[in-house]
Amino acid sequence: MKFGIIGNPVSHSLSPMLFKAAYPSPADTYDLIEALDFEDSLRRFKTERYDGINITAPYKELITKIGARAEEEVLSIGAANTMVYKKKELILFNTDISGVWESLCGFIAEGSEAVVLGYGGAGKAAAYILSKKSIKVKVVNRSPGKSRGFDWEKLIEFHGPESLNKILKISGTIVNTLPVLPEFLKEADFSGKVILDANYTGENLSFTRSQPGVRYLPGTLWLLNQAIASYSIFTGREPDRDSMRLFTDNL
Repeated sequence: MKFGIIGNPVSHSLSPMLFKAAYPSPADTYDLIEALDFEDSLRRFKTERYDGINITAPYKELITKIGARAEEEVLSIGAANTMVYKKKELILFNTDISGVWESLCGFIAEGSEAVVLGYGGAGKAAAYILSKKSIKVKVVNRSPGKSRGFDWEKLIEFHGPESLNKILKISGTIVNTLPVLPEFLKEADFSGKVILDANYTGENLSFTRSQPGVRYLPGTLWLLNQAIASYSIFTGREPDRDSMRLFTDNL
């Protein structure tokens, strides 16, 4: 079977190597689908006969507009990161939801407060699953009033960057989904927080490891947990979780 990943940029993605760790047999392949834009990515997916693809930024919301059948969680947040042919039908899934919760579930308690930084596809997945798990979610984004009208968003508070320091004082968990760190984050005090990053390359909050009491969960953990779910959807088979963990632990 033939799989791949689309996004822009996508050349940095570790997904092909992670897939090889999950399924070492040459019977299944996984490629970086480097294309000019979203439309060109979809063209290559179809003409080169891929069985499924992962979708990364900035295409997670765009992919929901192509008319493929979407699983309930995709409809609930308007973003997907996995698309696969099942019985000649294209179906969209969102395994970022698993990526967030499987990464955080041992570190966060029902009724606690969490901050989600950014509100693109990954940010929506984080806010959605945390709110569903009875976590009080505050989204901090440059455009604070970014609710899309979903029912579950009524449980979310939306704030601008000027509110961050106040919110940090009452929130124990931070989920960062921003691809680039603004200055207000670089200057913030994250002492005592649990921090989960979406980004495992480029700019992220890894510098917070030096702040007192921080429990830092790198983007590779999110990558691993969403990939376990995604690759199972692709193949219908259980991936080699131990090899996948070994790969991400050594990054």
